[in-house]
Formats: sequence, C-alpha cells, structure tokens
Amino acid sequence: MTVEEEVGAAFDRGWPERLADLGGAELLRGREEAIARTALMPDVLALVLAEPPGCPGRDVLDDFVLACAGVSVGGDGTRPSDYKDALEALAGADLADELAERCQDVLTRRAHDTRENEVARWAALGAALQLALVHPDLRHDLLRVLVRLKADDHHPEFARRAAKVAGVANAYWPDPSLEKVLDRLSAVVLARDEALFELGLARLRDGLDADAPGRVDASFEEARGHFEGCLLAREHRPDALSYARALAMLTALRRGEPPGLLASRAAEIRRELAIAAAWSSPTKPAWPWMGAQWTELMRWRELAGHIADLAEGVALGPEADLAIRRRLLDAYVANRAVLGREPGGVEVFMRPAIEARVLREESAEASALAWLEAEAESTASDWGRAARELLAAVRGGGHRRENGRGRRRTAPDRRPRCGRTRRAGRHARRARRLHGQREGGGDLGADTATREHHPAHPSAVGAQRGLPLDGGAPRR
Repeated sequence: MTVEEEVGAAFDRGWPERLADLGGAELLRGREEAIARTALMPDVLALVLAEPPGCPGRDVLDDFVLACAGVSVGGDGTRPSDYKDALEALAGADLADELAERCQDVLTRRAHDTRENEVARWAALGAALQLALVHPDLRHDLLRVLVRLKADDHHPEFARRAAKVAGVANAYWPDPSLEKVLDRLSAVVLARDEALFELGLARLRDGLDADAPGRVDASFEEARGHFEGCLLAREHRPDALSYARALAMLTALRRGEPPGLLASRAAEIRRELAIAAAWSSPTKPAWPWMGAQWTELMRWRELAGHIADLAEGVALGPEADLAIRRRLLDAYVANRAVLGREPGGVEVFMRPAIEARVLREESAEASALAWLEAEAESTASDWGRAARELLAAVRGGGHRRENGRGRRRTAPDRRPRCGRTRRAGRHARRARRLHGQREGGGDLGADTATREHHPAHPSAVGAQRGLPLDGGAPRR
C-alpha cells in the first residue's frame, strides 16, 4: 500500500477530529515529505496545526509543517490549489517563534525563485507577509524579497499580487524603497492597476496623517490621480472607484462647490457605491491582512455617505431624527470617529463645511446650537466631545477659510434681540426632552453600526484597529 493509499484509508474510516485519530505523530515519522505530497496534505496539516504546544512528537510535527511549506508544486508534486490552501492554514496558525522563522526562510526563498510554480510563488509571498505581521522580527526577510522585485518578472500574475503585498507592507513599515517597487511594478501591464491602487493608498495615508490644509489637499489630489489611473488600467475596480469618489466629494466640499451641484454629485456617488458594494463583497479573505483592507474600504464608504448627507443638507431642526443629527457629529470628527485615526486629515475639509451648515440661517442655528448644548452636556452621550468641539468652533468665529483671510463671524449676541434668546430656550428644552427620550431606547440607527464596526468610534477610544502588532501599527 502506498503512502497516498494509507492516508486515504485512514480518512475513509471516519473523518478525523484530531491527529490522534490517524495514529498521531507516528503516522508522520520518517514520511513527512511523502505525506506532504499527497492530495490530503492540507487536511493532515490542519490537524497538525491544531495540536497544542509541547505535545508528544512535536519535532516530527514541526518537520511536517516545514515539508508542507517546501513541497514541490505542479507536475509530480502537490496541486497548486492544495498548496495555496495549506499555506493559508499555516500562516493563520499560532506558530512558535522558531518554527515561524524556519517557515519564513522557506517561503521567502520560494517567492524569490522565478523557476518556481507561479501560484506557489504568490501563495508563499502572501503567507510570508502574514507571518511577518504576527512575528514582526521576520519582516526583514520579506522586505529583502520585495525590494528585489523586478518589472521584467516573467510571472505577470505574481507581479500583480506582489504589488498588493508590497503596498500592505508599506502600510505597516513605511519605506521609500517599497514605493519604488510599486513604481516599477506599475510598468507591468497586468500589475499596473494594483500598483497604482497601493500608491494611491500611500498618498491617502499621508493626507490622513497631515493637519496642514495645503498638505492634505495635495496628498488627496495625488491619491485620487492614482485611483483614477487604477480604474483606467482595469475597469472593474470598485475599491478604487469608492476611494476616488469619496476624495472627489472632499475636494468639492473644500472648493465650495454650490449645494445643488454637491447634492447631485452625492446622489451619483451613492448609486456608484451601491453597485460597487454589490460587486465587491468578499466571501472569506485568504489572509487576515486582506480582511483588514476590506474593513478600511468600508470605512471610506461610510465616510462617503457622511459627505453625501452633508451635501444634501442634514436636518438640524428640533424635530430631526437624533441618529441623523449625530451622523453630523461623526462627520465633524471623521478622521477619528469614522476612519479611526488621529485628528486632522479629512476633518480639515469636513469641519469648515459643517460649521457653515450650522450657521447657514438664523432659525436653524438657534435650534442646532440648542441641540449641540444638550448633546455636549449629557454625560451619557458618546458624541459629547464632538459636540463641544463644534460648539467652540461656531462660537469662536464660525466658518473660516483655511488660509485665515476669510471674513470672521463674531459669536452671536445672546442678549434679547428679536426674541432670539426665548426661541433658543424653547429649542433647548425641546432638544433635551428629545435627547432624553431617544437615548434610553438605544436605537441609533447608523451610529450603532459605526460603534460596532469601527473600534475607533468615540465610544471605544483606545480600542485597537486591525491586527495586534508589536512591530509597528498599520498606517491604513
């Protein structure tokens, strides 16, 4: 009986739940490479990876894991699809540091070798990135492979996937050499869209980390250019479309586009993003870092919705729905509440537009200020800080141009004049009653989703976003 037949017979007796059901480590001893070449290799590997640390025969199990990482692929070796499945399981497992280091050495050498099977190369590269994220000391071997990538690599699909890995690596460990790699890979026809997309994300991060309006504007414009180039290189890129449209809306806000035109643009973007979401919803991501990218994209789609709300005119009167008005506060601190970053970035564009919206007309201003005061004073509100910041900006001079030369609006006189104080008082009492009634129900519509899906929402400040890394937090 061959090794293949023996392993198959063991599975035929009943699908094993533990490696012990197959005979334990003794099944593998001395036959690690032979079993790694069988069709059931991914299933055996899953059982091995589930074994606890320090279990009997640990050395044999580690040798089998290494054999699976280095098994020949294609031809007389294992099938490329089986190898890919095995590496997804391997990279997602909780490996001991020493075993992870030995696996990383095998994977990076395989990814660099142009004689290898193409699927094996990009599967090895994706697994190497995941290992480096979980074991940051292993990133150096990965980065050495990435910076040596060439535009004339004869595996075009590998080049495309390598551009994605290089872009994600640059998000965690920013390095100009990685951006040079992306520039080189953008010359490969099949890799151009992915390389431009990752360059767009790099410029987007620069803008999000900036707080000077000029720098934010320049970075966002450059990012938008890369995303639009990505769409020209490959038409069906709903992720690039989402980012490009959100940035176009931010630019329109900053440049003071007329409200009617903004509303029309917002309606168009809502349609495009709905189509993009329907076409690009993922099943299960192959690597955790791919899931993290999807989460970031969802945040930007939510941001685009906030911008569209603002463009179409968010209701601020005392009868307006509380959840809708609180979306305005989320938008006011969007870099923090929506994108989970430090102050600055998109807030440079959003805040002046929102301040202008609050001050647009006297009656709306009175009711909006009354609501903001109630929100700011409530100890139970997750939006109190944003409300206090918006109140301070409005009372400190209202909407100003970023260069400081715009006409300053002085804080309104609160002494009795045309009944304004009495009107504001009535609005304040009504807003507080509305606030109290709705806060107890806990039904905040879209804002509930914001808190659940975005750990950096004000209700969960300090919660970590993305993967728990010790080697540097991602800049995504």
